[in-house]
Amino acid sequence: MEKIVNKWIAHESNIDKKINLFCFPHAGGCAANYAKFGKEIENMSIMPVQYPMREKRIREKMSKSIQELAQDFVNESIDIINEKEFCLLGHCSGSIVAYEVAKYMKKQYGIEPKVLFVSSCYAPKDYTVPKLSDLNDEELLKMIKETGFVSLELLENPIMFEYFKNIARADFLLQENYVCSNNFVLQTPIVAMYGLDDNNILNREYIDNWKKYTSSLFSTEVFEGNHFYLESKIKEVGVVIEKYLKMELENE
Repeated sequence: MEKIVNKWIAHESNIDKKINLFCFPHAGGCAANYAKFGKEIENMSIMPVQYPMREKRIREKMSKSIQELAQDFVNESIDIINEKEFCLLGHCSGSIVAYEVAKYMKKQYGIEPKVLFVSSCYAPKDYTVPKLSDLNDEELLKMIKETGFVSLELLENPIMFEYFKNIARADFLLQENYVCSNNFVLQTPIVAMYGLDDNNILNREYIDNWKKYTSSLFSTEVFEGNHFYLESKIKEVGVVIEKYLKMELENE
């Protein structure tokens, strides 16, 4: 069963479950990236987060910073956040958004997720990305083809590519300008996940550095696949999520 929630959460799957999983997409991604999660992860309510400039939010401007994006999401969704216990999941730059969300929740409202799951992403102080926001159309197309960033079907549709490229450049600019102001330590467990063949993960130490951002449990999980392993390993990721959630609930 699904229901539409608010402008930040395009839809909610498995609405009868006791735990919410808020899912933050990568740069250039959208809530639809998590469309299949509800079928594969049945023991949680799946809450895919929709950033500005996408779908029904197409006329909204992107936030000026990742911190502003995180704060706006929390402030405008706090009633939904407080409805149930919850976890956060972010993929790639979505992991940084999820961390900033958790940090702001703790500072502003005194609440934290049961577990923070970060995927295919270095720890905040180590987070640097190549400058992609200035790529021209030809260079952007080349990058997409080389990385599998989005489906090749999109590239064949001029209207969809026009829609996508504006989103991608705005998102790239956000992540390029991100600076972690301090190593704010959460009390929630952090689980860092990544694909074994991810060419973006060149230094395992930068994944392990997520342990500096929690006073609780830290663990890593490795999956078969590349940077976008999450798309084909939903069931396996779901098993990992439920394992750590169960551990946390048993420790209460």
